[in-house]
Amino acid sequence: MAIVNSLFLVWMLGSATVLTLAAQPASTSAPPAAVSAPASQAAGAKEGVAAAAAQNIRFQFDGIPYSDVIERFALMANKPLLSDTNIAGTLTYNDPIAYSYPEALETLNLILSMKGVMLVESGHYLRLVPFRELPSMPLKILRGVDHTGDVRPGEVVTVVLDVKNLDSKEIGDAITSMLSSAGSVASLSKGRGLIVTDRLANIQRIKTLLSTIDTEATIDRQMKTYTLLNASGAIVSDLLNRTFGMATAPKRTTYNPNTKVMEVLPPDPNDYITAVYDDASRTLVLFGPRERIGLAEELINRFEQKDGPGGDVRIYYPQTVKAEDLANMIRQAVPAIAAPGETAAAAATKARLIVDNNNNQNRLIVAAPIPGQLEQIEQLINRVDKPIHGQAAGPNVPLRSQTVQLTKVFRPRASEATNVAGILTQALTRRSSSGQPSTTASISWDPASQSVVVSGSPGDIQIATDIITQLETGTTQPTPMQTRFIEVGSAAEARRIQPLVEQLYRNQVSDGTLGVSAHAKILLDPDSSRLIVTASDDHIARIETLVRQLRSDRVESQARRLEIISLRHVRTEVALPSIQGLVNERMMDRKYQDVPKPSILADAANNRLLITATDDQIREIKLAASVIDIAPDRPRREMTVIPVHSKPASEVIATVNQLVAQLSDDPGQPAPSLMADPTGRQIIVLASERDLERVKTLIQQFDTTPATAAPRQFRGVEVFARSAPELSSLVQQLYQEQLRGQPDPVGGPATLLAEPKNNRIMVSGSEKEIARVEAIIRQLDPEGRRPAKEETRVVRLRSGSASELVGIIEKSLNNPGQQVRVMVDGRSNSLVISGDPNVVEAASQIVSQLDTQSGTGPRELRILELKSTEANAISPMLNSLFAELLKDQRGADYVTQTKIVPDATANRIIVTGAREEIGQVADLVKQLDQAPEQAPGARVFKLNMAEATMLAPIVSNAMLRFDTRGMPIRRMTVTADDKSNSLIVSGTRTDLSDVASVIEKLDGETDSKERILRIIDVKSEDVDGLAALVLNVFAAQNPNRSTSHLLTLTPEPAGKRLIAMASPGVLAQIETVVAALDAKPDQGVRELHTLELKNVNVSEALPKISQIYSEQSQGKTIKPATLYPDASGARLMVYGTKEQAASIRQIAETLSAAPGVARGSKVIDVGRLSEAQRIMPLAMQLYR
Repeated sequence: MAIVNSLFLVWMLGSATVLTLAAQPASTSAPPAAVSAPASQAAGAKEGVAAAAAQNIRFQFDGIPYSDVIERFALMANKPLLSDTNIAGTLTYNDPIAYSYPEALETLNLILSMKGVMLVESGHYLRLVPFRELPSMPLKILRGVDHTGDVRPGEVVTVVLDVKNLDSKEIGDAITSMLSSAGSVASLSKGRGLIVTDRLANIQRIKTLLSTIDTEATIDRQMKTYTLLNASGAIVSDLLNRTFGMATAPKRTTYNPNTKVMEVLPPDPNDYITAVYDDASRTLVLFGPRERIGLAEELINRFEQKDGPGGDVRIYYPQTVKAEDLANMIRQAVPAIAAPGETAAAAATKARLIVDNNNNQNRLIVAAPIPGQLEQIEQLINRVDKPIHGQAAGPNVPLRSQTVQLTKVFRPRASEATNVAGILTQALTRRSSSGQPSTTASISWDPASQSVVVSGSPGDIQIATDIITQLETGTTQPTPMQTRFIEVGSAAEARRIQPLVEQLYRNQVSDGTLGVSAHAKILLDPDSSRLIVTASDDHIARIETLVRQLRSDRVESQARRLEIISLRHVRTEVALPSIQGLVNERMMDRKYQDVPKPSILADAANNRLLITATDDQIREIKLAASVIDIAPDRPRREMTVIPVHSKPASEVIATVNQLVAQLSDDPGQPAPSLMADPTGRQIIVLASERDLERVKTLIQQFDTTPATAAPRQFRGVEVFARSAPELSSLVQQLYQEQLRGQPDPVGGPATLLAEPKNNRIMVSGSEKEIARVEAIIRQLDPEGRRPAKEETRVVRLRSGSASELVGIIEKSLNNPGQQVRVMVDGRSNSLVISGDPNVVEAASQIVSQLDTQSGTGPRELRILELKSTEANAISPMLNSLFAELLKDQRGADYVTQTKIVPDATANRIIVTGAREEIGQVADLVKQLDQAPEQAPGARVFKLNMAEATMLAPIVSNAMLRFDTRGMPIRRMTVTADDKSNSLIVSGTRTDLSDVASVIEKLDGETDSKERILRIIDVKSEDVDGLAALVLNVFAAQNPNRSTSHLLTLTPEPAGKRLIAMASPGVLAQIETVVAALDAKPDQGVRELHTLELKNVNVSEALPKISQIYSEQSQGKTIKPATLYPDASGARLMVYGTKEQAASIRQIAETLSAAPGVARGSKVIDVGRLSEAQRIMPLAMQLYR
């Protein structure tokens, strides 16, 4: 069907241009579609700017593909289009109303949203983006929707919405249904915000919903204090915490996506109260919401209405039972009794029992915070023991209940401690019947802390408390106290005015204007700039007035700014610690006490300091930097050349450098620089005048002439039972250990060289040193010792692998007492063992025991064909799942021997292992290799055997249907792709399912025939090359067919075999090809040949022989021979054919025809070792 597309220009009202995009199928009834375009290129640029704001776009599409619509829109907008998404289907949409460019873009995106894509403006081009990739696009990010600027309502943006009182996770799940198909939402980690990506209009709608439901609940938390007179503070505090405390707050839970469980959140402080009791002041402090504090206040008033003390302490002396047994009975019979090991905090509301068996007193001390509880305990004691305790005791019984004395410390503020102590002493003094005064309580005072200490019965303590309360407050009733925090600006200001406020407050109270006593407590909070005041309301108001009057005007904080200071003479890393120390000392002044410390950072690359501080601090830092950044006083350095006579220059320089570094008395001055000239006989010195004289003196001291060197000799020491190369390194180490810590011997140390041919060590040196080395050799290798005869044995393996057993044999037998050498012959699967006969025999027995048939069953090979997945993609997942499956079945330590290898070329999985495990792998592959269910549309079928171009018309004709008139109707569209040999089929889900079965049957040649495994022996040494050649020939013989599905050919170089798997017909064809390609009559059998060389050394002649042979063997197809030198140095080992060995023999005989000149050794004495090292390279160069 032909599609007619056109662009035309329509001028309207003289100046406006209208761009109309239209396309529809050509027909006789429908008029052709029109698209207006600029009339001329000259006016295109100017009119294009105006067209962006004018309503000059119309949509007139009838059956046009989506890709064409998008391309024409981009062309009209004069913007390039970037797209890697293919949109299926066509568009039919006609609207006579004209759109502006933003309206047209929003309308087009609304249409494209039904296809899951969107057209996004990115810079100067348009980009077609799927919805799933929108979060990763560079979208505009807004903070709220109040200020959106020029963002269109239909433009997709990312907005951060604040959530004040709701849980962001819960509200995010709730608004998910409100998002469009292009939208997404994510909650912030702290639960106080949402990140929403969607169209701006939709986000504004969500913001309106959040503003409606995210209302802040008004919670009023307050603090109140109560002074308890009658009730027990611990009891009331515990009761309030149990009734209105944290345990009564409603529980809040949230879902944790990481652990996938519901987690309990901590209670909200607005839902409970906290009660804290101060035993010293008998003050109860409550924190919490107003309603709950009101209920708690009613409960406190009920407890305060009771008469009598809150508790008591009594001592009982049991008569018939032990105190410890009696305490256990009481704990079991009476509730709310503290256990023996229970802490004081946990047992604050419980009665405590203390057993005292010191000096056989057998007494029980009972302390009860509740009055009725002590009577209940006393009643039980009278029933269990004799009824002589407490109130039941008679008047004449000496052992009766006694009240323990209590001690309390008072700190009066309105009166002097000495006066209060005198008043309490007089108040607590009683007169006996005889008229003598007696004090029932002990009263003392501490002048340092101005405290009064009262010890006595609970009644005396209560009397003392009432007296001090009246003295402090002027009334018998407790005054309600409030605690208030007063901000004073800074910590230094708080420390300054705190003593002044306290003194002025006492003076005003003493004048009588605020009462009779100054009961207010004024404390300083050292960690902040505030005062903590606890007093009545009127006293707090007066203290606040004093603070306002005394508080100085707060100095406005200076702004901090960035300042850069460049250093000229010193490096920043050197100067920064000193500058930092000076600045820290200066910042200790009172002027900078309340100012944040400056920040000093080093910019080492530019040698400057980056400072963030106030103006005053910057001035102090600049002053400190100017003190440190001064130019050093560098003395003038001179260069001179000093000759050396006796020692090498490098040796003298190393010694002098160490001494000069230690003798330097000015670390700031550069050290002298010493260098040796190329001759090694002169030293170039660069130093100051003072250091230059010192260096000259040191060089003259070390450059002394040694004594006349002793003549050096040369001697060969024969080795009997050891190897000369091995023994020479050991002798060299022992000889150096003897010389360590001693001066160098006369004539220098001896030199050792190993001669492997004659198995001896050549020693060069003085007579004394040669004798020393020879003594060491004779100790390690006695002269009469001869090596034992070695045995070599070849052990051929039947079941085991030689490469696997060689490591076990070497680790088992290679110890210092017995040495064995084990080599592997991979071709024959044999082990070659050499060494002592006994050791070789032991190794042979170990091999025979290890060379047994494995009991794990035969290993099999199976090839699993894949239909829907890629071999490389499924292989890692398959290995992981199979390993986890076996660990679940056989334990976590089980290691499978089954190997899973992907064949990417043929898209299949090759599995080797036991039959049972291969079956499990096949089941996993069958489950993983499932074609995903595809939606109606298009589907790609990859062909294995048939050709796509030939199969396309067959499938298309097979899926035809006919209407009532007999006209053919195609149910689907079939397109062939030659490059990938695939069929692209588009149609409904049912048609795609039918055509899949048709294509599978037409392309199912490999499944209809059974594949057979066959091993083909070959003669070629290059098995890999032969396999590749066979595959190429087979592919040429079978054009237009997938050889990877017809044949699997695996080379085995070690066994010179080819492993083929195919149908019987293909196997016959492969055997014919292999037989034709493997026939090489000119290639003989490769063997090991030994060549004796008479007049030349093998190690010296081998490179020349190899070079000549490689030149002769160029251009030949046969594999070149391999040459090995024998350990004796007189034979050459050749691994190759007989012809190759004869050719190499001829080359060797030609080279060894002329006998060489006899070679000898001679020792030339040149004096010192340094002189020999200097002459040796020159002599070698001149000789060459």
